[in-house]
Amino acid sequence: GIWHGMFILIERLAKHRTWHLPKPIGWLYTMLVVLVGWVWFRAPSLSAAMAYLKTMAGFRGLALQESFYLLEDYGMLLLVCVASALPIVPWMKRHLREETQAWLRPVLVCTGMLVGIAFTVTSTYNPFIYFNF
Repeated sequence: GIWHGMFILIERLAKHRTWHLPKPIGWLYTMLVVLVGWVWFRAPSLSAAMAYLKTMAGFRGLALQESFYLLEDYGMLLLVCVASALPIVPWMKRHLREETQAWLRPVLVCTGMLVGIAFTVTSTYNPFIYFNF
């Protein structure tokens, strides 16, 4: 709550400034605040949160071996996420007939759901953290 309140206060105080951040810098600022906020929410203690943040910032060395291991396990998921972030719907509207769009869009959504379910079921990681509370 303190983290969220602090940034609401900062945003309200900076609301009437005459200059604005460029969009990429604003996006980076938002992602940084959200990611660090997730660390505070997830970590069981202050020391664990600081250890997470140090690792995220690279102060514990680069974990290339672990990164390659995770990329091997989740590389396909990364590709699916990148593909999902692309502007597929506007491209479809410009290049495909409405008849094709009518059946292709539900097929893509169902395929995405099935891929997501398959990754969740086959992984050992449990993304549901709320059972801790």
